Amino acid sequence: KYVNGHPSNPARGFQTVTAFGVLADVHNGYPTFLTEMTVLTALRTAATSGMVAKKLARADSRVMAMIGSGSQSEFQALAFRSALGISTLRVWDTDPAAL
Repeated sequence: KYVNGHPSNPARGFQTVTAFGVLADVHNGYPTFLTEMTVLTALRTAATSGMVAKKLARADSRVMAMIGSGSQSEFQALAFRSALGISTLRVWDTDPAAL
């Protein structure tokens, strides 16, 4: 898996984080499959956060505070809503235009 991040990309019309994965034949090491994994990476990261929050957060938690509204924020919000039943989201970002 290859993941690369460039914070200045959005100003140039590109996404901040990109990822792709390669599956190799276990017997000879040759690549057999190449796939785009940006969304899968975001889903995996958010799912991990949601699982950890489910174990550590209070059972009655319904409000989530998020610092940063970058490419991961939507996935995090969806994961926390699914895992914890979060119904209110409070977001702060250093860039007011990003909100």
